[in-house]
Amino acid sequence: MADAQRASSSPPEGPPSYYKFIGLGLAIGSAVITGSSFVFKKKGLIKANSTAEEDSPDGEDNHRYLKEGMWWFGMGLMALGEVMNFAAYAFAPAILVSPLGGISVVVSTVLSSYLLKEKLDAVGWIGCLECLLGATIVVIYAPETISTQTIPQFFSFFVYPSFLAYFIVVVLILVVLVFVVAPRKGRTNLLVYISITSLGGALLAVAAQGWGSSIVYTLNGHWSSDNQALYWEWYILGAFVIGTIIFQVNYLNKALNLFSTAVVTPVYFVTFTTMTIITSLILFLGGSSTSTSPVGVITTILGFGVIAGGVAQLYLFNWAAAARVHTRRARESISSSAQPQTPSPSAHGPEMVFIANHGGSAQQQLEGSEMPGTTDQLGSADSTKSKSDGLQDILSRHVSGGSNLFRGKDKEGTVSQSPSAREMDVAAEAS
Repeated sequence: MADAQRASSSPPEGPPSYYKFIGLGLAIGSAVITGSSFVFKKKGLIKANSTAEEDSPDGEDNHRYLKEGMWWFGMGLMALGEVMNFAAYAFAPAILVSPLGGISVVVSTVLSSYLLKEKLDAVGWIGCLECLLGATIVVIYAPETISTQTIPQFFSFFVYPSFLAYFIVVVLILVVLVFVVAPRKGRTNLLVYISITSLGGALLAVAAQGWGSSIVYTLNGHWSSDNQALYWEWYILGAFVIGTIIFQVNYLNKALNLFSTAVVTPVYFVTFTTMTIITSLILFLGGSSTSTSPVGVITTILGFGVIAGGVAQLYLFNWAAAARVHTRRARESISSSAQPQTPSPSAHGPEMVFIANHGGSAQQQLEGSEMPGTTDQLGSADSTKSKSDGLQDILSRHVSGGSNLFRGKDKEGTVSQSPSAREMDVAAEAS
């Protein structure tokens, strides 16, 4: 029946013009809700981590956040945002929807300044403005013709030689990354899991657009005349979408568990959106017989570049804030060396555990000190200063080590604790 319907039905018209605005509204709403979910999830993680440090200082209880209602509220918001994002792909081209995800970074940053007491400086505000400016450019100049409504339309683009070749190359790269590179480098190099997630996510974006738009087309008055569920390819595409969602979420969670959210979020956004734009252009322009304005495509890419610049600014803001917190924690540790008691890790949070592991306890720094003003006191002060200098050097390597933190290692090649989501999230709250 599907084959007869395929042969007899006339080619469907393009999607109505108002579909773009529906997709635009869904994409922006999704970005706002998703950005908010990051903040609520972080509050839940901070509370769970604080409790875990008190009850299990060795860090064995890594799932305490599952007991926090705030974390589940954030997860609910994230799920709603993802549903809206999927719906946006059904109404608007992926090249329009994906770059608007940068708005979530803006929402997360602004809300963090109020709910998590993270100070938003000039760099942060400039980054927010750049993201909004880039999103405006994308909305205005996104190409109109890159979209499909039916399963035959979508697969007519899919089987075009240029996209088939691209699809095969991407799948081979994913196989190598998953089975060869990830077991060796995944825990120390952020780009491994981010690359896997971005490549899979780009294929998911275009597949979700084709599958979702066919559902909208069927429900919009074509249930009897041209039901897309009668095509066997519809089920294959749906299975691919569901499987790719599970695949992407799995490897994105691995990246978030190993590295700081403040690092993963901007890098993932830039790489995912870049790959989505490239995949969309190869899929829909390679096999398209209609002409798409090159000005619109180029301007859309430039608008995404502006968004990427804004996200980079926000990344610098988040990283500078974390560096300030670690520096302040180091100074508090140094000043606490004047106290005869050894500070308890639970009194100062996870950062004190980090400092104690590398810089020695305050009691060790006080060894040999006597009455103020004596020679022994001066010698002890010199020793404390030397240890403090070493502590500051360790912190500088962990906090502002650039590519060393990016790879999850310090300069000596040992695995660094600084990229962990726990430290960075607690540091963000403390700022």
